[in-house]
Amino acid sequence: MLHDDMEKAQERIRDKVERQIPQDLNELSAKADNIKHQMNTRIDKEEEERYLAIRELQEAFSKLQTQAAIGGRDSSATVREASSHNEVLLPVMNSMRRDVDECKVAIKKLAESIATVKNVLDKKINTEIRQREHDVATINQRINTINTTRDTNRDTTRTAVSDY
Repeated sequence: MLHDDMEKAQERIRDKVERQIPQDLNELSAKADNIKHQMNTRIDKEEEERYLAIRELQEAFSKLQTQAAIGGRDSSATVREASSHNEVLLPVMNSMRRDVDECKVAIKKLAESIATVKNVLDKKINTEIRQREHDVATINQRINTINTTRDTNRDTTRTAVSDY
């Protein structure tokens, strides 16, 4: 009876070690890969959107500068007109420069934040892997102890039966 119970317990532990824990590790690894893929996709998308926005602002700024420069070469009336136009455009261009600078700073901060998130996730995953490996080693030690105890009990039972 005790022998059967020990074998059943040993079988349950062996099942966990051979099937459940590796399956859990595979699932955890797949989840980590999925999270990394999602983060990389989001980062790439955000980076592309920010790049396009900056490019658009730069093109608009260049266009405004070109228009202001062309306006300054005409007759004196046009020069006065361009001058007043430049007075209107100058604050807009300065505002656009600030926006571009702010976008650059935001992109740098975003990249730093993403790097931090990646590092934290990598550390968590590595910690979880080490913990699972430690758990597997502990279970293997317990199985070995149970096997040794079972073998000792079996030998003792055989000796007692043969002496009887």
